[in-house]
Amino acid sequence: MKQKFTRQSTRRASQSERREHNRYRRLNQRGTVLPLVLVVMMLAVVPLLSLFSFHGQELQTAARYRDHEACLVLLDSGVAQCKSQIEENAAYTGETLTQKRGRVTIEVDQLNDTSWFFTCVARCGKAQATQKGTITLQNGCAEVTGKSTR
Repeated sequence: MKQKFTRQSTRRASQSERREHNRYRRLNQRGTVLPLVLVVMMLAVVPLLSLFSFHGQELQTAARYRDHEACLVLLDSGVAQCKSQIEENAAYTGETLTQKRGRVTIEVDQLNDTSWFFTCVARCGKAQATQKGTITLQNGCAEVTGKSTR
């Protein structure tokens, strides 16, 4: 009988030791989950934030390029409008054209009987382009002789 009690007491002792060990183990592991989750979140969020910021910059660059190209097209159409109006009417002084993408302002000053000084300003979104020059009328046909664009 003594052996029986010894076995039970050793079994009880080992069970109580196991419970004690598990209790300490649980206490030691209790604070490790939150820092682990925070580290994993940081490793996932930082690359995503940088990806979104690069994407936003690319969109802004593309929008600026689109607006600049639209300004140049509007500027060319403004100069063509100025030429055609001078061919039809020598007293043409300019106008403002509004199109889908932007606006072109044309100003014309007559220098003499066959030449005019023009200024075209095109605005589209945040972009702006200006062209200045002279138009000469020879044999009823207008030609842009001097021009500068900025």
